[in-house]
Amino acid sequence: TAASVLLVDDEAAIIDGLAPFLRRCGFTVHTARDGEEGLAAHGRLEPDIVVSDIMMPHMDGREMVRRIRAGGKGNGISQDHHLYAG
Repeated sequence: TAASVLLVDDEAAIIDGLAPFLRRCGFTVHTARDGEEGLAAHGRLEPDIVVSDIMMPHMDGREMVRRIRAGGKGNGISQDHHLYAG
């Protein structure tokens, strides 16, 4: 099965541009519009990779990653280049 990506960004242009590209690369792509939605989606979907913006309303990307880690998931998360892999 294809690796799953959770793409989290509050800018529709980023989602609209990056999601189709990732799908063409063979990933199953799920999207969320901010850190709160991303955190909920991560718990529900348990994606292989999380790609997240940092500056977002409601909950920023760093806080989302902290909460994912605190929940015992995403021990392999890397914060380099705004790419988080769990």
